[in-house]
Amino acid sequence: MLVGGERSLREGLGLHLRRAGYAIQEADDAIDAGYAVLKAAPDLIICDRALPYMDSFSFVAALRSERAVGRIPVILLTAEDQDVERVRVLGKTDYLPKPVRPEQLLALVAKYLPRPTPLREYLATRPA
Repeated sequence: MLVGGERSLREGLGLHLRRAGYAIQEADDAIDAGYAVLKAAPDLIICDRALPYMDSFSFVAALRSERAVGRIPVILLTAEDQDVERVRVLGKTDYLPKPVRPEQLLALVAKYLPRPTPLREYLATRPA
């Protein structure tokens, strides 16, 4: 799930993730993301530091307090060097500096999620 940030940033990151084979869900802000996460927990959340209505640290802290979704890994996108220490105390949270380079994003996502199997490979290996 991609949360917050400018629409153009989410679209760009989503494009790279989709090309790598990942399914992406987007949320404009922490409120929409919170509802979506509680409805159907994603495998990973990529969250911009700047969120409307609630800062990203409060959003992640709220997630961590919920038993059902508290262990979902989160990657925070930040341009602030001082955020690094705050990220560490959130548990199971990483960060990427902005501007985000696609290869860095994909490497960090791969740390938490297995590479998706391309459809043609899946179809070739499934039982008849």
